[in-house]
Amino acid sequence: VVGGIGFFAWIGLPVMAGAFVAAIVVALFLGVPRNANDGNSDARVQVIWSIGMALGIVFLALTPGYAVDLMSYLFGNLLLSSVQSILWTGAVAVGLIGLYGWRFRCIETICFDEEFARVIGLPVRPMNIVIYIATALSVVVLIQSVGLILVISLMTIPSLIAFALSRSLAQMIGIAIMLNSVFAFVGLWVSYVYDLPSGASIILCAGAAYLAWQVARHCRRALRSSPGDRGAVLSGSQPNS
Repeated sequence: VVGGIGFFAWIGLPVMAGAFVAAIVVALFLGVPRNANDGNSDARVQVIWSIGMALGIVFLALTPGYAVDLMSYLFGNLLLSSVQSILWTGAVAVGLIGLYGWRFRCIETICFDEEFARVIGLPVRPMNIVIYIATALSVVVLIQSVGLILVISLMTIPSLIAFALSRSLAQMIGIAIMLNSVFAFVGLWVSYVYDLPSGASIILCAGAAYLAWQVARHCRRALRSSPGDRGAVLSGSQPNS
């Protein structure tokens, strides 16, 4: 995405259009060769990330006047969101809702077991490409709120909490959406009260919630264990079978 932003700024075109184009191109590059036995996906991501960041910085440095604020794309500023970015975010959100509503069972099966999905005749490779593109577009629309550096946290922390609180993928998605909304509102309030960057405040709220959830989970497990088991563990002996 940074490479696309830098290149489009260098040739004088809208930078967000470059972000979308770059995200879709990379999603196609990652999705087409992907299969269950492919162990090089992580390596390709690392190589593309490194090259894209370097190209973006080079192109922005070559741009006359250096009009593009790279820091705003790296760390975001939700309070400076334009009407156009809000419309793009809404359009992507509607598209994702439509996609998951249309092919939810197919996507769920492919995500959990690709081999089984191939056996029953599901279009695994095309749907993998669609999932990559959907993820890439989500990253692009999140640039304005939290930036590229923090976007992974916003996409993973609520999902990790939701995973433990849900019994199905549909519940996990719903809980993650609600958690993201709460983190966004609380993070904005914190940034307003303490005059802090909005994107970083949102991520810190999400991180604090994750740590609190981990502590609560471990405390609950400790309370559920029997006194005899705790005494056996403290004394170094094994409980009677």
